[in-house]
Amino acid sequence: MPNAFKVYTVSSYSNLHAVRLFQRELLALVPHVEVLDWTHLAPSTKLSMQERKRRVTCGQDCLVPGKCANFCHTADLLVYYGDSGKDTALQVGMALAIGTPVLGIPGPLEDVGLMLQHTVSAWVDNPQEAIDIIASVTNCHQGGDPRWPLCTMCHAERVCRLAGKKI
Repeated sequence: MPNAFKVYTVSSYSNLHAVRLFQRELLALVPHVEVLDWTHLAPSTKLSMQERKRRVTCGQDCLVPGKCANFCHTADLLVYYGDSGKDTALQVGMALAIGTPVLGIPGPLEDVGLMLQHTVSAWVDNPQEAIDIIASVTNCHQGGDPRWPLCTMCHAERVCRLAGKKI
């Protein structure tokens, strides 16, 4: 059986709870998925708001650049969960540079910039639609027979490495 399909969700610290819910739902609904999770590194809510902000701002907690780069490289798919900031856009750029496909979920009031708009491989309207696409890609990945001529008819083709025969 092939290895687990690795998904890395990049987002702003302010979306911490939404990312945790998305990842929990993804793990519950899609077999053979491994979540590359940064949320456990977030500062504890037992700390004061001021201390949490200080730890995130100075890089004491959450992701450090080396971990970001490793997750972007290791992932089979990167999910952009918006509305997010510069650090998240940088990780999307890192993924693009090394060939990791990116699935984007824009924030409800997010005005996605031109660079991010064209860096993301495919955009969806909501987290459930993203989970459906990840399920399609994972099924193909696990099956070992991607049937490449049919990839162009698949709704997940733009974020599937199998479509480009990269796996």
